[in-house]
Amino acid sequence: MLGPVAQVGVLDGKEFSSLTGGKPSQPPGAPVDVACDDYPQSIAPGASASLAVKAVFTEALRLHPAEVAQGSPQLVLLSAGAQLASPYRVAQQTTVVELGSGAKVESYTKEPGPAVLKGGKLTYGPYSDVGPFAQAPFTVHYENNSPFAQASEVVREVEVSHWGSVYFEEEYSVRNAGAKVKGEWSRYDYMIKPEAGKSAIRELHAVLLPGAESLYYRDGIGNISSSAARATKEGVAVALAPRYPIFGGWSAKFTFGWSMPLEVVVARQARHTYSLSTLLGPAVTSLVVDELVVKVVLPEGASYVGVECKLDLNVSFEKKYTYFDIGGRTVVVLRKTNVVPEMNVPFTVNYSYPLLAMLQKPLLLVAAFAAFFVALMAYSRANLSIDNGNGNSLAKTSRTRIKVDPRTATLQQATQGNILEGTPRLQEATHLLGTRLQQVVTRLQGHPTPLQEPTHQGRFPMATPHSSGYPSHHSSMGAAAAMAGSAALAYGAMGHHGYPHGYHVGKHKKFKYKGGHGFVGHHKFKGKGFMRPGYGYGHGKGFGKRYKGRKWK
Repeated sequence: MLGPVAQVGVLDGKEFSSLTGGKPSQPPGAPVDVACDDYPQSIAPGASASLAVKAVFTEALRLHPAEVAQGSPQLVLLSAGAQLASPYRVAQQTTVVELGSGAKVESYTKEPGPAVLKGGKLTYGPYSDVGPFAQAPFTVHYENNSPFAQASEVVREVEVSHWGSVYFEEEYSVRNAGAKVKGEWSRYDYMIKPEAGKSAIRELHAVLLPGAESLYYRDGIGNISSSAARATKEGVAVALAPRYPIFGGWSAKFTFGWSMPLEVVVARQARHTYSLSTLLGPAVTSLVVDELVVKVVLPEGASYVGVECKLDLNVSFEKKYTYFDIGGRTVVVLRKTNVVPEMNVPFTVNYSYPLLAMLQKPLLLVAAFAAFFVALMAYSRANLSIDNGNGNSLAKTSRTRIKVDPRTATLQQATQGNILEGTPRLQEATHLLGTRLQQVVTRLQGHPTPLQEPTHQGRFPMATPHSSGYPSHHSSMGAAAAMAGSAALAYGAMGHHGYPHGYHVGKHKKFKYKGGHGFVGHHKFKGKGFMRPGYGYGHGKGFGKRYKGRKWK
């Protein structure tokens, strides 16, 4: 009638301990769904003992109906037994069903009587002289708007670092096992009408041990800022609000993590032997977990000794590699199914960690930095210049400055770095530069020389310089400037970078000529160039002006 049994134990005051007498057995005459366990202490003939037994069942409530509209009440159906299923004859017994204050009961079974419903409590009995394994089923149909928070899986990882802290990280796959939403869902109704989201999971609560720090709460999208934490006497209370309210049939996945000081969680037991003690269950309370996986990641070089826990756990081992790991870390994997908050008991993992293994990471870091600096010293002393096979090396950088003096008609050239040599293409560019410069000098000296286009097969095409002004009087300075710009283009096109260019602009200069003063105004030369495979472009121009009817010589 009831769901799976999560835990059966004995209450001794406030202490709850599991029955450890062995596996439950089914005695003769017991119903199919009834099993018996042994009491851990024997009772002498004629003696008596008082004990309280607590059993936790999951999936005991059945949704009826399974789907409801948003804002409608959530109704559940409880089916159980009004009499205790005991292998012994019971002299007198009473069964009380607590439905919660203000619970609205739709219907309930009146038999076996007496049955009294008062203030959220349904009482069956008292019954006298009840035989072994008596059957007295009853059913209660009532309103229960509590959110049924259930996790299909929780993976809890505890990573131990003796050079830092103990890091906790929990991955949740939470769903609402309540009645599914039928029809459309409205956020407006959810925000305005309180009854529109009574059975939704609005917030989850977690309790951490004192000293918890560096909390984070995120999901697949990123950080979730709707959380709050405060310190209490019991530890650190955290409220985790999901990105959206989780209604019946909805689910959400998120990650919650924090860190603890090493001395709070890990204790030294003996020479090179340590023990890690913490709680088994997840930090989020009031959560039923179908499968709980706890992974304890030991430091690299540590060896597993044993685990201590009141519950029966399935223990296995894995390997995990993190930063600067060589052989990997031992991971102790603990598994438990059908976990309820009452099973959040402490557990201890004992392990051995020698001193040499503890110093492995610092020594590895020192060796890595030493190898890096040795490689850096070797690189700085190595000759990495490129040789073309003829003993000529290609310079890394080259900068040439060209200056034309109009008063003396001389050309000055200053070069910084090494001239680019070593390949036929570079030699051709150098030859082209010399030819252009010679034409500039000749024009400045008053001996015009026809401009000849270089035969570079279209690899560095240049635009023929031109002058503007009066047609019969070209500016010698403008033409010279244009040719110098083309020459700068020829040399700049072979520059070190992917988009080389040469550029020069001449400012206004004042000169004294026969018969008066004049300005060599607006004279400039400019060359631009950039290379692409199979494409080149160049530009050069120069222009001059007459001044008061006088022409330049």
